[in-house]
Amino acid sequence: MKAASLAKIDDKGYTFQFGFDPNVGNDFLYLLDESKTLKQFDPLQFHVHAPSEHTFNGKTYDLELHIVHINNGSLSVLGIFFDRVAGGNTANWWINEFIGDANKLNTTAGQTTGWTAPNLDMTKLVRSLDTRKVYHYEGSLTTPTCDEIVEWLVVHDVQSISDQQLQFFTKEWAGNSTFARGKGNNRGVQPLNGRTIYYYSSAVATYFTAFTLAALALVML
Repeated sequence: MKAASLAKIDDKGYTFQFGFDPNVGNDFLYLLDESKTLKQFDPLQFHVHAPSEHTFNGKTYDLELHIVHINNGSLSVLGIFFDRVAGGNTANWWINEFIGDANKLNTTAGQTTGWTAPNLDMTKLVRSLDTRKVYHYEGSLTTPTCDEIVEWLVVHDVQSISDQQLQFFTKEWAGNSTFARGKGNNRGVQPLNGRTIYYYSSAVATYFTAFTLAALALVML
């Protein structure tokens, strides 16, 4: 994805949503699924959940970014994790440029009149991800109405975030006792219930059963 042009930043009441300008030529997301079907999705918006909505081996991360793409009414969501101890080295995880820029833009939420759409460069974030650690399943939205229209792609390459950068989201959602009793703006983890999650290593698809879902994934892959 190139530097994305934003059309509007909305305070949805449960998160800040950054909407992309459909008239600007942002990159596409291409998904080659397990049936070898190639699908193209256009970027629609991104938002965050704190703490994360997916867990790995029971671990919840500090924040999860969802980049939402659309294709003829169907959605594909790219999930990216952020954590304060990623890498275990303060020189590497203390500051995250992308999260810092997104936090600054939150101050313009809801403005429409006389508002100049800023650019938010997602190139460094998306293209620096280790895409050898990608998990895929067909599921649903994690917010009402939880429609089963989502191709989930979750990247298990945890990105850094500082205490100060995370504080904005914990203050607004995760630590706010007036919102969801201070439990955050994430949906609770749901059991797999026999669903299959695909993990790609080289050209071989394998099963990864320790991965748990926040989405109601009712469609088997």
